[in-house]
Amino acid sequence: MVWRAGRPRPCLRKPAECGIYLWAIPYHRGGYLVSYVGETGVSFWQRTKEHLIQTMGGNYRISDPNRLVEGEAKTVWNGLWRRDTRDRMLEYLERAEELTPIARRELQLTVVFVAPLEVDGRTRQRIEAGIALEIRKQRASSPNLLPDDIRYRPRRESDGRGHRSAADREC
Repeated sequence: MVWRAGRPRPCLRKPAECGIYLWAIPYHRGGYLVSYVGETGVSFWQRTKEHLIQTMGGNYRISDPNRLVEGEAKTVWNGLWRRDTRDRMLEYLERAEELTPIARRELQLTVVFVAPLEVDGRTRQRIEAGIALEIRKQRASSPNLLPDDIRYRPRRESDGRGHRSAADREC
């Protein structure tokens, strides 16, 4: 895989590309800390747009950007997508003036690494899961921003030659 990096703003050069992507925060001691691992069967541009809308709209988690660069994921808003948070829209609206600048700053800090891949959806899911699980294994030895509540789909026994899933979409 070949990785390219840029900010979430429209920095992704080829809008039709799909594949694997990492959202990362510059670490104050150098390098980056991955905060999200994803795969997409739509263009990186479209998926990034979806992330931005979901984050600014309160559906996704918002973390304290000052703590992220220190290697700590301090949640200031846990999002609306989880089963136990779906009815908190009024709370988000009441806190929007406070949360919107924090979300904006987090997005401004974020660097997106993309690896275009021309593979089927299930293969992308397996690669995504492999990367995420490897990052999670490193928790004991280094700071880690990848949340535990994001589910990934690693290899299954049912994965075999010719297996196709609902995740198979064209770029």
